[in-house]
Amino acid sequence: MLFSIDTATNTAGLALFDERQNQCIAAYEWEIGQQHSVQIFGAMEHFLQQAGCTLNDISAICVVAGPGSFNGLRVGVTVAKTLAFLLSVPLLGIISLDAMVPWFDSEKSGETSVLSVMDAGRNELYYIYTNARDKAGLNSAATQYAPLYQRFGPSGRSGVATAAPEIIAAAAKAYGAIYVYGQIADLQKDILRRALTEQQIQAEFCAPINRAAGAAALAARTLAGEYSDETFTLEPVYVRPANITVSVKHPLPEQA
Repeated sequence: MLFSIDTATNTAGLALFDERQNQCIAAYEWEIGQQHSVQIFGAMEHFLQQAGCTLNDISAICVVAGPGSFNGLRVGVTVAKTLAFLLSVPLLGIISLDAMVPWFDSEKSGETSVLSVMDAGRNELYYIYTNARDKAGLNSAATQYAPLYQRFGPSGRSGVATAAPEIIAAAAKAYGAIYVYGQIADLQKDILRRALTEQQIQAEFCAPINRAAGAAALAARTLAGEYSDETFTLEPVYVRPANITVSVKHPLPEQA
């Protein structure tokens, strides 16, 4: 059984994926706010009990490794690495923007490309362009998913942007039609829609799926290709520094 952990944002999720049945058998999503380290262990225990599973049933771990909340990512990745080490099972980090897309949906596994977006704060958006056909097949897992930083980087097709036109311009010439999956405010969605229309890009806006379940489905295919991340070296994809780097309430002596 593959166990999936998602603490990338203020909405957390857990999922169990049966690799023999090739399907997600249980998924849970809740508003965790900023209480990632406080709630995650109790939520995991309750979730596994409700699913009728124990830690001994887990054969692999996957974690939504970013981009997302700085503190949330640290908690999720640390918990996943600890479990993978203690259970001696494979570990895989999945990009949050990939996890919200139903790559297992055959209707969206053709030539049409996908734009995934997430609110990054500071009036910015995380974004990534990917091709549904490549993700659905994952014929070369080591190329598609290794290492983690190669899956999300300053390639022009992924990154963090301050405006919708900047995102659209990155792929305006490359894509004639796209599916858009976004966890963003309605205002940001409207701006994206207008920018796409201006570039004559046909877009269908779709509801994102449970990230923990989506990550589990991707991880199962990748692990089947005999690729996994190194337990001790997997790091979150922060993309940029934390919003707060110096404590105001508890400054270091030299900062007081």
